[in-house]
Amino acid sequence: MLRGVKTVLRPIDENDLELLHKWENDPEVTYFLNADRYRSMSHEEIQRRYRQIRMDPTMELFIIETLRGERIGMIGYDNFSVERRSFRVYIGIGEKQYWNQGYGTDAMCALLRYGFSNLQVERIYLSVYDFNDRAIAAYRKCGYKVDGVRRNVALVDGQWCDSIEMSVTAADFERQMQRRATAGRHRHD
Repeated sequence: MLRGVKTVLRPIDENDLELLHKWENDPEVTYFLNADRYRSMSHEEIQRRYRQIRMDPTMELFIIETLRGERIGMIGYDNFSVERRSFRVYIGIGEKQYWNQGYGTDAMCALLRYGFSNLQVERIYLSVYDFNDRAIAAYRKCGYKVDGVRRNVALVDGQWCDSIEMSVTAADFERQMQRRATAGRHRHD
C-alpha cells in the first residue's frame, strides 16, 4: 500500500473488477484515457487484464482510494525494466466528482516516490493526448517534462490529435517535491 497526502494506492483485487469495468466503459473517462468515447471493455477483457497483471512482474495496477476509503480511480505501470531502470505509467480518475481536486496529482506523486525509492528506477514516462490539459498540468506538478510529440496519432471528433511523450527522472522529481514543499511553507507563513 502506498500513501499520498490525499490518496492511498493499493494493488487491485477481484472486488475491484466491476468498478474497473464501469470506468473502462464510461465515455467521458475513455475519451481522456484512449481518445475514444466509444471504446468499451467486456467483463472477459477486464478479467484477462487482471490475470495478466497478477502474473507479469513488469506491471502493476493500483486502485486509488481517498483517505476515507472511497475507490475513485486507478494508476499503474508497465514495461518495468531493471536494465533501463524505467517504466511507463498510466492513470485514470474514474469517479468524475473527484476530477480537478488534486487526487490524480497526489496519486501520481505517491507512485513516483515508490518507483524512485523502492524500485530504484531512474526514469518514469507516459503518453498523454494533447487535448488533456488537466492531465498535462498535473504531470508537470510532479516534475514531468515533455520529451517529444507523436503527431496525428488519433482522430477525435473529426480532428487529429497528438500524443505528448513526457518523462520525469529521479532528480527532476526530487527538485519538484522540494519546490512544492518550499511553496507550501511560504503559503502557511
